[in-house]
Amino acid sequence: MLSINMNDVITAIQSARPQIIFFCVILVLAVIAFITAAVLKKLRQSKKFLIRAEAGLCIVLALVITVNMICFGPMSTMISLATGSGTISDESMEEAYDYVNQIGEE
Repeated sequence: MLSINMNDVITAIQSARPQIIFFCVILVLAVIAFITAAVLKKLRQSKKFLIRAEAGLCIVLALVITVNMICFGPMSTMISLATGSGTISDESMEEAYDYVNQIGEE
């Protein structure tokens, strides 16, 4: 059974904070474009469709860029270790063993 520590999840989310903020800003701007296209009565239907389509495309593109930045940025080490292509240094292994022994003594 997989046990998830909430501190690990919070740390992972905090390491990707700039990328998440980037996506949220783009999302808010696209929603503003959606609302603007719906409210303006002077625009022709073809221009409203174009604005909505471009805003939707912007959201999808921002999502792809955000996921790419997260995967190749703060989560690259975690992903490479999970896929088996990464290695753990001897120093990290010794720190982990010391930490486990410290917990076992308590």
